[in-house]
Amino acid sequence: MGNLIGGPASDIFGRRPTILTFTLILLIVSHSLAFIDNYTGYLIARCIVGGSAHAIFAVLSVSIIEIVPIDKRSSTMTVLQIGWIIGNGALAGLGFFLKNIVDIQLGIALINIPMVCFFFCIPESPRWLLVMGQQEKARKTFRDIAKWNRADMSEEFLDEFTDAWTDVISSQATDELTEVTFRSHFRSTVDQIKVIIGSPIACQRFFLCIFPWFVAGLAYYGIFLSVKLVKVDKYMLVLVACLSEIVVVSLVNWIANQVITQFYCKYSV
Repeated sequence: MGNLIGGPASDIFGRRPTILTFTLILLIVSHSLAFIDNYTGYLIARCIVGGSAHAIFAVLSVSIIEIVPIDKRSSTMTVLQIGWIIGNGALAGLGFFLKNIVDIQLGIALINIPMVCFFFCIPESPRWLLVMGQQEKARKTFRDIAKWNRADMSEEFLDEFTDAWTDVISSQATDELTEVTFRSHFRSTVDQIKVIIGSPIACQRFFLCIFPWFVAGLAYYGIFLSVKLVKVDKYMLVLVACLSEIVVVSLVNWIANQVITQFYCKYSV
């Protein structure tokens, strides 16, 4: 549900506001979990926490695609995934040292505070700004990115670069995108699914996107759900599962980037 809501919200309101909103929801609801004393309320709160976390991850993934150069995207996504895994491993550490469920939940909530600070380090997607007709803000984002990378960018080059981006985006139904709603976004998503199903190249790329997640999830949950079959400390088991997932994610992403991508690029023309 988080992905279904986070995607349209980021298209309508922007990547940064969406990330901040779901981060604040995650912080508040995670804190409240420590004090909820009935099953129904706890279940609802857990659903909100899970949905918010996945919405943040989905929007961050889109931001990476729109900001990071193509040759750096695979490594950047790998780092993002490993950060997620490290967070799961940190949960095992909290459980080992704190023991009490209330203290553990409060510890989880406090971990979300740095995420609010991280919001101020994330630039708004220049592509989204240009789609919304906010050229000046897009230029500022380009300047900030160039400054961060210690690259010189003259105003003349910046104007040409921004105009080139605007021309590309204007050919992608800008008017429809600027008036997007949750209902129109849902219809657009259905149309895109039909395109993916009907296109061999799109199916291949979709496979490349889900393959690392499938393998990583198989490794993680395969170990995690076997906790009753193995007589080891449950916190140690979670830690081992996280370490194995880091290895699997890194390896699978490397394979997808170096081997599978080259194969499909060669035979999908």
